[in-house]
Amino acid sequence: MIHRIQPNYKKATLFKNIQPEIALIVCRPYRLSGTLKGMRLPGATSNMPAGDTEHGRIRLMAITDLHSWLLPFDYDRDCPNVGLGLASLADIVADARSEAETSFLFDNGDTYQGNVLAEHVANSALGLTPHPVARALGDLGLDAAVPGNHDFDFGVDRLTYIVASAPFPFILTNLVTELAEDPIADTSFLRPFALFERKVRTGPDRVRTIRLGVLGFIPPRMPLAANCRPVARLKGRDITDTARAWIPELRRHGADLVVALCHCGLGSDASDASGDDHARKVARLDGIDAVVSGHRHQEAAEAGSEGVAPIVAPGAFGSHLGLIDLDLTFSEATGWKIVQKHCELRPATREPGPAARTVSNLAAPLHDRVRSILSERIGETSLTLETCLAGIRPLAATQLIADAMQREARKRLGERWRETPLFASAAPYRTSHDGSPDNFVQIPPGPLLLRHAYLLYPFANRLTILKMTGSELRDWLERAARFYRPMPAETEDTEILDPSVPGYGFDLAHGMRFAIDLSAAPGRRIREMALPCGQPIGPHDELLLAASSYRARIWADLADDRIIYESPGLIRDMLIHHIQTSGPVRPAPEPGWHFLPQPGRTALFSLPGRARAVAEAAGLQWEECPGEDRGRVRIAL
Repeated sequence: MIHRIQPNYKKATLFKNIQPEIALIVCRPYRLSGTLKGMRLPGATSNMPAGDTEHGRIRLMAITDLHSWLLPFDYDRDCPNVGLGLASLADIVADARSEAETSFLFDNGDTYQGNVLAEHVANSALGLTPHPVARALGDLGLDAAVPGNHDFDFGVDRLTYIVASAPFPFILTNLVTELAEDPIADTSFLRPFALFERKVRTGPDRVRTIRLGVLGFIPPRMPLAANCRPVARLKGRDITDTARAWIPELRRHGADLVVALCHCGLGSDASDASGDDHARKVARLDGIDAVVSGHRHQEAAEAGSEGVAPIVAPGAFGSHLGLIDLDLTFSEATGWKIVQKHCELRPATREPGPAARTVSNLAAPLHDRVRSILSERIGETSLTLETCLAGIRPLAATQLIADAMQREARKRLGERWRETPLFASAAPYRTSHDGSPDNFVQIPPGPLLLRHAYLLYPFANRLTILKMTGSELRDWLERAARFYRPMPAETEDTEILDPSVPGYGFDLAHGMRFAIDLSAAPGRRIREMALPCGQPIGPHDELLLAASSYRARIWADLADDRIIYESPGLIRDMLIHHIQTSGPVRPAPEPGWHFLPQPGRTALFSLPGRARAVAEAAGLQWEECPGEDRGRVRIAL
């Protein structure tokens, strides 16, 4: 039997699921037609004498940052990538569910953007059927999801379609359409929480009902920097503050346990930690019982401690399933209490089994179509385009992107800006130091296919032209220079790339000169800023920077007066057009930046084994790392 408890909210819906024991989902339940307290529900009775303690267990399962990887296949490289994709997780989910009588499965966001398959679906006509990724997740028995920041990349209308057609509810607590004095009174964009009821066996012939409240969080500024302008009309709240306000509200409506789906990084557990990575801070809040972390593609399983909730961060692209097992006690006097917590990450299988077939069959037509599209030839390159040496020297790969951006920017700028210096900021989006060791670009001389454009520029960003001063441009470059670890004067042969800073953060301006002082503290490393002709750039000089819409909106803090142009088209499309109309491309990486000389000192860069030929072709001496498929190069500073 299913009990309907209808809140006073027009979007409230009872979602059906493949697990019929779900009894209740409350969308916005702070004004109910009835109360939860004292309601007789299935399984809420027991033959035990009053005062006796019963024992039960629930399992929470989580996926995060799937980025539309339905299959273990890398479309940009046109090759299998075993151990990734939802199909590779399907049997892991089935096995984990079979081990626990009461379980929940959650998706933690960044699910509908991230590869060519996602863009192909986004460019298709809207219909009444669920998004194929949502359908596949529904077939796996997903209970609820939070959207990630990249799920806004194709616009609010597209996300609304996904939400409306999905066979499970979406939850978003801290991104709203209108702010009020109290987070509870905000006008919601999506349902701010969900409440589930499940039966938990507490003995051979006893079951109890447990009510699980779920909150969903997202870095409040991130979606506002999305490519679709209407998103900027949404309002964000601090994750920790919003959670603190909503926890008692869920408890008031009967939640025995509260789970936070945090599409944000782990961050620090310090109460005064800044930034958008709040998962560990949320885990320390009174009333939070479990946390799922994502966004940063981290892998972690932290069981927590007294007063600290367990956390799982299950990687990305379907690499892992996060599991949190909660051992519980129940008594009439105290209700449900957690007595033990266990966390683990289970890697995706490299040999998908029976449960994977449902996902594979669903994805097959899309898979074939996408591969066919990406095989189109768009041009030719006369030299190797690579990103494995990102951070060591200027790259032809990022220069090619910058050339395409500057070409489009010059075409769009009017007479007013003709004499103003224009630079283009481009990043190596795939670098081996911040993820898989093979996560870098290496395109040999020869034909360029459409998939190579996606390999070079994987994100659906638009071109934005920013107006800034020389001082502000220095700040932009200082942010990029965090790519390096501090290297004090007394150190020698230091590994200087900071693995916590992703490659896309190395967003350098092309078309100018500057030096990076590795001996200086972060924020004080940029020296000798100048135009290509050698003229110094002063702190008050007026400049233009062509950048991605994503970076630009974060930097400009949504201030439209700093943005003088936003393109309707994607930077990747500009790159494709540039390749198609330039003949064989031979982007000459300008000697735009260099390390400030430090006589007698050297630094080390670790590289995957596949990068050896590129490193040696660049004149760098390769040193083997014994027992590893890695090496390193030593550069003179």
